[in-house]
Amino acid sequence: MNDNIEIEFPLLQDVVYLDHAAATLYARRQLDSYMQDISNHIYGNPHSRSQSSQLTSEVVENVRERILNHFGTSSEYHSVIFTANSTGAIKLVAETFQWNRLINENRRYENDGLNSNKGILYYLEDSHTSVVGMREYALKHGADFNCISERAVLNSIENLPQVSEHDETELPNCLFAYPAQSNFSGRKFPLNWANNLKRNEISCFVGRCGRWCVLLDAASYVMTSKLDLSLCNADFVPMSFYKMFGFPTGIGALIISNESASFLRKTFFGGGTVQAYSSTEHFHVPKVNIHEWFEDGTLPFLDIIALRHGFDTLQGLAGGMHQISHHTFALAKYVHHELASYCHSNSKPVAKLYHENNFEDINIQGAIVNFNIIKDNGDYVGYSEVDKLANLYSIQLRTGCFCNTGACQKFLGLTSDKVKKNFEAGHKCGDDKDLIDGQPTGSVRISFGYMSSWKDAKRFLQFIRECFMSTNPEPCETRLRQYAEPVETRTNLFLYKMFLYPVKSCGAMEVKEWNIGSRGFLFDREWMIVNENGVALTQKRTTNLCCIKPNINLKENTLILNAKGKTPMTVPLECDVPSSSQSLCQSRVCMHRVQGIDCGQEVSDWLTDVLGQRCRLIKKNNQYKRLTKLNGEAVEVSFANESQFLLLNKASLDHLLECIQQRDHIIGVKKDDIDCQMDLNNLIGRFRANFVFASQEAFQEDNWKEVYINDLKFNVVGPCTRCQMVCVDQETGARGKEPLQILSKLRGKRMSFGVYLHLASQELNGKLSTSDSVRVVHNEIDESS
Repeated sequence: MNDNIEIEFPLLQDVVYLDHAAATLYARRQLDSYMQDISNHIYGNPHSRSQSSQLTSEVVENVRERILNHFGTSSEYHSVIFTANSTGAIKLVAETFQWNRLINENRRYENDGLNSNKGILYYLEDSHTSVVGMREYALKHGADFNCISERAVLNSIENLPQVSEHDETELPNCLFAYPAQSNFSGRKFPLNWANNLKRNEISCFVGRCGRWCVLLDAASYVMTSKLDLSLCNADFVPMSFYKMFGFPTGIGALIISNESASFLRKTFFGGGTVQAYSSTEHFHVPKVNIHEWFEDGTLPFLDIIALRHGFDTLQGLAGGMHQISHHTFALAKYVHHELASYCHSNSKPVAKLYHENNFEDINIQGAIVNFNIIKDNGDYVGYSEVDKLANLYSIQLRTGCFCNTGACQKFLGLTSDKVKKNFEAGHKCGDDKDLIDGQPTGSVRISFGYMSSWKDAKRFLQFIRECFMSTNPEPCETRLRQYAEPVETRTNLFLYKMFLYPVKSCGAMEVKEWNIGSRGFLFDREWMIVNENGVALTQKRTTNLCCIKPNINLKENTLILNAKGKTPMTVPLECDVPSSSQSLCQSRVCMHRVQGIDCGQEVSDWLTDVLGQRCRLIKKNNQYKRLTKLNGEAVEVSFANESQFLLLNKASLDHLLECIQQRDHIIGVKKDDIDCQMDLNNLIGRFRANFVFASQEAFQEDNWKEVYINDLKFNVVGPCTRCQMVCVDQETGARGKEPLQILSKLRGKRMSFGVYLHLASQELNGKLSTSDSVRVVHNEIDESS
């Protein structure tokens, strides 16, 4: 397999992809085979009766059999119901399961409290959000729920009591849901739990229900492991195919035991699901086949056809699930053991690993490694910082709680009260608020796929050593303190430089004086470049944006775009709101919707030529206001990310530059060639500030509360948290590892550098100039020029 990686996965030559538990990658031959298939055949809607439709129906049914065969069963015992994904399959079970139907339906069921014969949903603590969400349907239908630990299940199997006989016809249906493999830690849970439960061999479940059904969440497990349903008596098995072979997305399946279909009661019927119905009377007859009754509307038949080529790839390219499982487990075991052995120079561990085994048994552990990084002083490194630094090394991983709050609570020791308090403190699923009161709110997860290599594992470990391991005799904080003194002592405070950035993520325009507007500097980030899908381009992915140098000509009332070797492009500063909505463009900045006006085809062609991809220039629609909020203060902004202005302190820049030059002494890693070329002006350009002040002391700006330039007042509204974009050389577009890597050592968890400003003055005071007087107010003192 390794010999074919460069051919089948050419994009992996410079990228270490370690997020296979979220979505694995697709091979080139898989796409080529699929494209050849749909290019050579006409596939029609399977609800029709034409030859192309009949061909589709036959292929879709063959794919169903292929899926069942892959999982060790056949249509005699199981059926495949196609869904949008694993979550869709779980939801289908939740909304149709007969929670409180007595086996003896002649008896009346009375909902009279927890200890009555209610139906109940048991789910394992270590479960995906979608499984936990089933409880809302259970409660809606009068059933109960219970979150149960793995230890409780194991103890009840080992210590079976004598259970009195009971009449199953007196008891309702109940459901136990658990994952075949934790998507948090990779822990594989016993597949025979389903069999044990059916034989009444799990005592904590006995006596509550007449008939138990089992939902086995296989989404994480089938990614790298072989699931044989002939040995596992689960009733419902949801999965997503993109976790197995990357393409197509948007399609999953519920594999259902044919004997268990009677436990689902579907009410809605859609196209293709009934044999006959009347539109004027309450009459309809469902189709006989299980999948035909549950698959409403036209199937995504082209995606289903693509599944065949995915299974071919797993077998032909990857060598089958047995080889995939052993290969990925070996990589995870190697990384786990190495991480567990890493220590700082003071012998304290580098990582805290979240696993309940030692990666010695492939039957109880999958190809997932979960951890948090710990500093040599015992403090946690936030997962957001790890993620940002990983991007410098072209390593793709995942951070957070991975839609598995139960496992996050278990491994991180988070009580329900703590989860609620974290939410009140501003932490939400999917954000980067990684530490609260010094404690992690989530973790870092890496996961391997069949195309992962030993080179990937070694590059990841190199990243950990270089960024987080203290190897010198003295602790990192002590070493940095050697360089904590400012390069030069200042007795006054003045405005050193001013910049605006007319086109978002393009080059800077340095000015000596400039007008202030209601959203910041006049014409600052008033334009933005979007791709053909309307997505904003930034230097995070398109580094050569910095090579476009905008300039504002106020006399000619034009924006001039310059690029080396290209004829300058001129665009009018003002453009009227078009009468046709086709000239309006919707996009997003920091997940907030923005609206712009398209600047025309001529500039679009120029940008496409410069950047090497189809794109367009849009100008902010001034009739559409965009507000941002920092520290409770809401103000209007243009296309800037979070604030109207960004302020840097030259003393902080000088200090940071010296630390970069001393990098080999601080973190024991030599600088890249691009980092060696960095000087003060280069460093200033990377941080893309509007104001650069010269003050007496490095990082003095952290304590500034208000800033005055002449009589114009600005409020300091918070620090600017940095990302990998500061590692882009603004003259060449080349990306290195500095200054972000040394900034993580110097500034800690948030990697902040510079502070955001909002204009506080109600009346605008014309132009600002670098010769203007400057005054700042600290939280405690007032410092003037």
